Formats: sequence, C-alpha cells, structure tokens
Amino acid sequence: MAISFVPLLLLLLISLLSLSTARHRHGNLSPPPPRFTVSSPPPPPPPPRPTVSLPPPPGRSTVSLPPPPPPRSTPLPYTSPPQPESKLSSMVHSFLGKIVLGIMATGLVYLLFLACRRFLVDLFQYVTAINIIFPV
Repeated sequence: MAISFVPLLLLLLISLLSLSTARHRHGNLSPPPPRFTVSSPPPPPPPPRPTVSLPPPPGRSTVSLPPPPPPRSTPLPYTSPPQPESKLSSMVHSFLGKIVLGIMATGLVYLLFLACRRFLVDLFQYVTAINIIFPV
C-alpha cells in the first residue's frame, strides 16, 4: 500500500519545484542581486519657469498671487529597463518545462491506472465469468 504513495509524493515534489522556479522567472519573488550596477548621472534639473508680468487692467486693484511651488528637490530614482531573457536561456527553460510536464503527465497516468486497476480486474473477472457460464 505504501508503494502507491511514491508517485504522488514525487508529483507533489516536482510541482512544487516547478512552481518555485516559475515564480522566480516571472518576478513574483525578489530577483537575485545584479552582478554589476550601471550608475548614470541624475537628469538635469528642469529650466526655471519664465515669469510674465502683465500690467493691471485699468480701474482694478492689483492682487498679488503666491509664488509657484519650488520644483521637486529629490529627483525620482533611475531604474534600468528589464533585461530581456537570452535565447539560450529561454530554450533551456522551455525544454526543462516540457520535461517536467512530461514527468507530471506520466505520474498522473500512473495514478489513474492505480485508481482504476481494481475496477479493471473486477470487470475482467466478471466478463470471464460470464464467458464461462454462458459460452458463445
């Protein structure tokens, strides 16, 4: 009876490993630290806004507006664009994925066989018993 749990445990282990590698590849987990960092100078500050002074319309009093808010003092951090996966790495991942799927499909077929084996044995005995009792 313990032998029937071996394929199930093997399938569970393989599916967990493939799930963890898939999460890592698709960015759900934190990526490994980069091998080197590219430091670029921060972007130049934007040019100051030109001030336009209009004469007040005749007959109206002048209203002084508050000065515009100062430009943002801390620029946004520079993030490098994501590096595309190399063709060889993509082919290796695809090949390994197909192997894992093949192993999982084989294990699933084996589990279905184990589940249906007793039914198939009973069906075979029933058919042979009918053939013995009522020969054709």
